[in-house]
Amino acid sequence: MQIDSLLLALEVEFQRNNMHFSRKTKILICKFLVLLHRWNMVHNLTGHKDESLFIREHVIDALTALRPLKKKLKNILKKKSPSQTLAQAMGYLD
Repeated sequence: MQIDSLLLALEVEFQRNNMHFSRKTKILICKFLVLLHRWNMVHNLTGHKDESLFIREHVIDALTALRPLKKKLKNILKKKSPSQTLAQAMGYLD
């Protein structure tokens, strides 16, 4: 798995799913996928051998949850919840 080909495939999937992330974040995700692929070959962690399946079934599925979580956190913080410090520390808020 090459980072360049992963980055291209990741960008296509992000566009298809209307997701926007910085280039730095995309590269970090690609590095994670390279490691996942390497360990998957040793231990069969995911059962996938195709990089597009890694992206669709692991990255996109996981990142899809971010929008509703971020929205929910913002609603909680409008109510002056004590979780504000934790949410900000975790980077879920602007």
